[in-house]
Amino acid sequence: MIKFNDVLLTDRELIQSYTLQGKFQNCDLSFANIISWRFLYDTQYAVIDDFLVFRFYSGHHLAYMGPLAKPEKEGEMPDVGQVVKVIKELRSDAIAMGHPFLMIGAGKEQVQLLEATRYVQNETRTRFFRLYLFS
Repeated sequence: MIKFNDVLLTDRELIQSYTLQGKFQNCDLSFANIISWRFLYDTQYAVIDDFLVFRFYSGHHLAYMGPLAKPEKEGEMPDVGQVVKVIKELRSDAIAMGHPFLMIGAGKEQVQLLEATRYVQNETRTRFFRLYLFS
């Protein structure tokens, strides 16, 4: 299982090293939002192979945000194989915790990055879910 940490004010620099300069922009990645909402969603983070990942609860459902690569060069996209490896680890973490794997908040760019993988998408009125399938 992945060792996730509770989000603390002292984690700001680490988290922002991924979110401020990263390719993927999303209001859910604002440190102010992360720290403000952590109590409601029980938000935790981990770094896996230089990818920042978040785990939280949406209602009673355990969920993950798409992995964020540490930016190296402006505009450079992370390797799809590395992203898939991290997502597989997140899936294993969810299963170990007794939950189905659910990823919420994957941005358009993250979805485009994963076009090479097989996935099923399920659109509902309130959310757009993507379930990534791995052979």
